[in-house]
Amino acid sequence: MFDEVDLPLDWPVEVNYHEAKAFCNWKGPGFRLPTEAEYQVMRGQQTKSASGIILDPIFQAKIPANLNLQYGSSTPVNLFPPSPSGFYDAMGNTWEWTEDHLNGLNGFHSRHLYDDYSTTYFDGKHNMFLGGSWISNGTFGSKFIRNFFRRHFFQHGGFRMARSLPDDDRHTVEIPASFVDTEAYVVGTGVEGEEKGAVICL
Repeated sequence: MFDEVDLPLDWPVEVNYHEAKAFCNWKGPGFRLPTEAEYQVMRGQQTKSASGIILDPIFQAKIPANLNLQYGSSTPVNLFPPSPSGFYDAMGNTWEWTEDHLNGLNGFHSRHLYDDYSTTYFDGKHNMFLGGSWISNGTFGSKFIRNFFRRHFFQHGGFRMARSLPDDDRHTVEIPASFVDTEAYVVGTGVEGEEKGAVICL
């Protein structure tokens, strides 16, 4: 954490959303950050809830991801085995920026004892930030956390790229997401804010 080292090319970069998005734009047409739904697919088949606490890495005696300050810094992206879907660091090492704004899942409603925790941030200005980082512990190291930050924050966040298929391939391959040029849609309240490019997961 406190040492100066040569640039390790097999470690993740830590950037804010704008830098991650700029890299995708530089890479070329169709490149973007994954959606929340795509990120969940990268994790692969999950252990069933009936299995108890073993289903969540943060509660295991030997955490199979770079979480909970185990190393005190980022680590090579292939230090741990890949997820069942073949993706390295689907949990831990760095948080991962997604295209999705924070919003409620289907059936969401706030509780009166803590009604301003999430809904305050359903504003189209906070993007989903998933997977936890090397410094994440407790609830923030859980695979269930749906974290979020404003796009200019640096918070041990990295990214990976996804690529949408060209229009002419849509008849043969299911597209996981559509991007619409509209103001941010907020569950239960309609359209608000000034941010464009909301994500609709199909």
